[in-house]
Amino acid sequence: MKKIIARMVAQEDLNFLLTNRIPRLLLTRFMGWFSKIEQPLVRDLSIALWRLFSGLDLREAAKQNFVSMHECFTCELKPGARPVEPDPNLLVSTVRPSSFSRRLASRGLRPSRRGRVCAWAKP
Repeated sequence: MKKIIARMVAQEDLNFLLTNRIPRLLLTRFMGWFSKIEQPLVRDLSIALWRLFSGLDLREAAKQNFVSMHECFTCELKPGARPVEPDPNLLVSTVRPSSFSRRLASRGLRPSRRGRVCAWAKP
């Protein structure tokens, strides 16, 4: 099933349609509303789809039972799950380094991995 989804997502026409033809603000507001529905069937299906498409891993979540997808998305993490780099000379981000490492590299910063937190240091 994951191979089929990966093939679907890899199709440029579908990606273009989903990212450029659907009004983003409308979709964002809809998902914000939808994610807060506190109905077990909606919650379970939503989280299952999220797991299917993204490989959602809740092992770092402080709790495992949620009333809505929104609560799952904004859940508190277990203490020490993602330690923050103590070095004050580093810019620390919780996003994946690939999200904006090229932009930072153009500013003379380099990504480095320390545990599960991404930190950027001046070379």
